[in-house]
Amino acid sequence: MGCGSDGGSSGSGGGGTAYRCVDDPIGSPNNGTDYIQIRNRSGKEAIFGFSPLNIPSGATIQFVRVTYVAIANGGSANIKAALRVRSNVYTQPTAQALSSTWTTYSYDWTVNPRTGVAWTVAEINGGALEGMGVYSGNGDESVTQVYVTVVYR
Repeated sequence: MGCGSDGGSSGSGGGGTAYRCVDDPIGSPNNGTDYIQIRNRSGKEAIFGFSPLNIPSGATIQFVRVTYVAIANGGSANIKAALRVRSNVYTQPTAQALSSTWTTYSYDWTVNPRTGVAWTVAEINGGALEGMGVYSGNGDESVTQVYVTVVYR
């Protein structure tokens, strides 16, 4: 899949090349130089895998955040942040209406959506958190950046 083409669910599992289209450095999205586009494909996801993280033992996980930079292409469109935990995809409860300009959005999971309780270091470091991405609501959306942040103390 090339950048700018219909993302559908490609990139799911971290395979394919779609992640190159959304892997801009944190805080430096290129706003459309490269992107994935999910055109009129409600219910399609673009999930990107990553290696287990290395949170210090004894830390308390505050939340897991998915951040993405997206745009509605001509008309209304909405999208949800998504996480893959133990092979299941979970999305934020309410879709985010997108702007007609490139805008940064994020959603925080304060609890593990699979278990319903606070995240643990073992889950994060052990690979239970397998991927992050976006889930198409409706319309014609493009995404130029997506990343996950784990905030702990």
